[in-house]
Amino acid sequence: MIAMKIVTTQQMKAIEAASLDHGLSYPQLMENAGKAAAQFIRKVIKHPQDTKCIVFCGKGNNGGDGFVVTRELFNDGVKVVAVLTDGVPVTSEAQSMLDELLNLGAVVIDYQEHADQVKALSQNTDIVVDAIYGTGFSGEPNELHKEIFALINSSVCAVFSLDVPSGIRADSCADNPYAVQADFTLCFDSMKLAHYLEPASLHCGRTIVLNIGIPDDCRENVGISTEVMEEEEVLGCLPQRVPNSHKGTYGKFLNISGSLGFTGAAILSTTSALRCGAGYVTLASPEPVIRDVTPVLPEATTMLLKENGEHQIDPSNIPELLERAKRCTAVLVGCGLGKSEDTRELVFSLIRGVECPLIIDADGLNVLASNPEVLLEKKGTIILTPHAVEMSRLSGKRLSDIQGNRFETAVSFAEKYGVILVLKGPATIVTDGKTSYINSTGNAGLAKAGSGDVLAGMIGSFAAQKLSGLDAARCGVYLHGMAADRCAKRLSQYGMLPSDLMTDLCQIFVEHEL
Repeated sequence: MIAMKIVTTQQMKAIEAASLDHGLSYPQLMENAGKAAAQFIRKVIKHPQDTKCIVFCGKGNNGGDGFVVTRELFNDGVKVVAVLTDGVPVTSEAQSMLDELLNLGAVVIDYQEHADQVKALSQNTDIVVDAIYGTGFSGEPNELHKEIFALINSSVCAVFSLDVPSGIRADSCADNPYAVQADFTLCFDSMKLAHYLEPASLHCGRTIVLNIGIPDDCRENVGISTEVMEEEEVLGCLPQRVPNSHKGTYGKFLNISGSLGFTGAAILSTTSALRCGAGYVTLASPEPVIRDVTPVLPEATTMLLKENGEHQIDPSNIPELLERAKRCTAVLVGCGLGKSEDTRELVFSLIRGVECPLIIDADGLNVLASNPEVLLEKKGTIILTPHAVEMSRLSGKRLSDIQGNRFETAVSFAEKYGVILVLKGPATIVTDGKTSYINSTGNAGLAKAGSGDVLAGMIGSFAAQKLSGLDAARCGVYLHGMAADRCAKRLSQYGMLPSDLMTDLCQIFVEHEL
């Protein structure tokens, strides 16, 4: 299966421009888009002559797509009305489609001149097509458009948006309370960020990607760097076990986790590392944690650390930990450590001294937030795994800004500090600032303490087996979510626990002969 690419509006324009070298034209692309949309809409129309439809058409090329839809439905016998939301079109392509529609004798109404008539029609229609903005929206809708969007949203009918619901920015996941709420979004050629990331995606309903005749090679030289993770491609990254191998073949993983009261974080992260194939796993933690972990995790070796007055890791352990890290292929720090000044000193020292991949999670991220600039002093690959609140602390941005701009926040932070960032949440984002992946697995059953510890151990285990940092992160994220989806079917999202994921994870490996 080919991974689904996510394009920006500028990249989509470049793809369309590249198609001109293959004999296509902008009017032909508009014709293809409108016909493809009409063909899909026909699937919900049982009796065309008895079906009423309103197509709201903006002044740009999205409106032109809407005129084509209107013409196609008109020719089918649908009682269809095209409504001009902003007067006559401003592009020549859209204008020609409108002229053709008028020549057929179809009904075209100017909203600003006949608002009351349109409002009456909208309360007695079966289908509304939103062709007002498409990918062309930015800023805030004016009062006229707010009124039209509200009219569409109040109509008791099926709403189809062409490309992107009007009022939503295609290149953002940000919400807009005034935006059109579609039942179906008919996306032309390629998915955009708004189709996939919440909260913007919540306006899309069901998104359908329509082929508008653009050849595949038109996408090759436009710099597409974002894709949705797919099962076959992700699992293909995992190394096969070979007969002539030993524990050293599959890496040495050091997990610096746990403190008094947070033994579970150490157990979960260590267990998931073992289950994901690392050959030699060591848990480094204070005596209360080691005492409780040893009976339940006999497969892991342990490194007993001195504890401070708060029963957390004392900084006097740092030289020994740095020396041990030299013999490891990946290190994890942060799960259940506590947020003391001693933890801060530990994490900063590891960033400055560890040369193998270093995964920082949970409390490691919380103490890093006091001075993220230390990341610029790193020795090796750094993988950060924040959720939205931790990302807010790391970046200094408000939580609402993070949630409305998750993709931009993740990419800019990863690029600035030269790290791999895993921004957890619905459709988790994995990025190094240049290449980005959006996850397609997982469910709300993961919204429980301990799920992040499992994920951190998985990523660390894959990194220990010498996958690249980016591959280790995306494999961990995808398989974590995939196991959660299976687990929810067995135990429900309510009842599933992070520790239950191990059973489903192992079953995935069995089915793929890993």
